[in-house]
Amino acid sequence: TPDMTSTQIQNLAGVKSWQTLKLGFVSGSQGFGRLVFTITNNSKDIDNNLFVELDSDSDLTSDITATPSADFCIQPGKSHTFDIEVAVQEADYDYASESFIEMTINLTIKTRQDVYSA
Repeated sequence: TPDMTSTQIQNLAGVKSWQTLKLGFVSGSQGFGRLVFTITNNSKDIDNNLFVELDSDSDLTSDITATPSADFCIQPGKSHTFDIEVAVQEADYDYASESFIEMTINLTIKTRQDVYSA
């Protein structure tokens, strides 16, 4: 909800389940993968559009790169599926103990006026 503090949000079980998430690649993927998830705007208030921004701390020189799909504004009662393309420099190397990427999913409420005046 818009009334929650950052600390309250970070302590939610759903948020905690995404921290230190370990990803593996299926055999034959050659170091390429995709993380797909759906976000639903459960608000009953027609003025509470949920603006979702995805960001990654990786770049083309990183051992692991993560390229998120575009940002998106979700209307109340609607859902949107996002995907993050993940690639490693060397498909056969064990990155588990030393390489990390940080993905940020930023959620903000945008009113109808904010959305239509942009």
